[in-house]
Amino acid sequence: MERLRNFRRAIGYVLMFLAIQFACTLAAGIGAQVYFQAVAPDGAAELYEAFASDYSTVILLSSQVLTILIIMALAKLRGMTLWDLVQGGQNIGRRQVACLLLAGACGNILVSGAMDLLPLPQQLMESYNQASQGLNTSLLWADLLSVAVFAPLVEEMIFRGLVFSRLRKALPGWLAVVLQGLVFGFVHGQLVWIVYATLFGLLLGYVRLRTGSLKASILLHLGFNLSSFFIGIVFYLAPQNFLGQLSVTLLGGIMLAGFLSIAFQGLEQEPDEQDPPEWEN
Repeated sequence: MERLRNFRRAIGYVLMFLAIQFACTLAAGIGAQVYFQAVAPDGAAELYEAFASDYSTVILLSSQVLTILIIMALAKLRGMTLWDLVQGGQNIGRRQVACLLLAGACGNILVSGAMDLLPLPQQLMESYNQASQGLNTSLLWADLLSVAVFAPLVEEMIFRGLVFSRLRKALPGWLAVVLQGLVFGFVHGQLVWIVYATLFGLLLGYVRLRTGSLKASILLHLGFNLSSFFIGIVFYLAPQNFLGQLSVTLLGGIMLAGFLSIAFQGLEQEPDEQDPPEWEN
């Protein structure tokens, strides 16, 4: 019964995450349409399209901030700190911080290179590029805050924090890692995102399990997302041929494994967790 309860809690947190994103997107969309229809009814459609393109990351950022506030409110209602609610685990040292950030950047090199080298269908890549453009608006500050800062914090607190910790109480560690990785991938929606977000989610879950620290997965995720803003420079400086791009991609994978190996040194694997002192229906 307790395992079922924890499994239900994990599902509830995923639904909460999706509901907040949907509510913020819906509210912004309705509000913008009503406003544009009132001030410029003839050009409302064009104005709304421009709004959706320019402010997509602002809307995403608002949902991320709201998610953190709701998690903080839940923690306060249960008489806990936010870190206790998300089962944050042990602290990590400066060496681990640096290695995990660098590992995240190397993981981005591996993923970006693999996507360029693999013979993916053109229609699929066009869909991916179109979806990616929504995260690159004219508002650089919003892109940086949403993609590079708040996305790692919010997604890790939800998936490797609230969801994984509850699954860990209901399932073996490896199965909890697999399930949270699959859910993390599928909530990204677009097919290419689903594939590499699932793989990355599995890695993040393994790091969370292996280190016993949510900070570890946050830093890895932060390094991955932050490097997206300059990863193109790495491939630009590499030889512009298949062998050169392949070499950079493989080097990214090797360095990812190396930095993670160093980060794991001195950190104990997460033990079986006990139920936290909280009340949850």
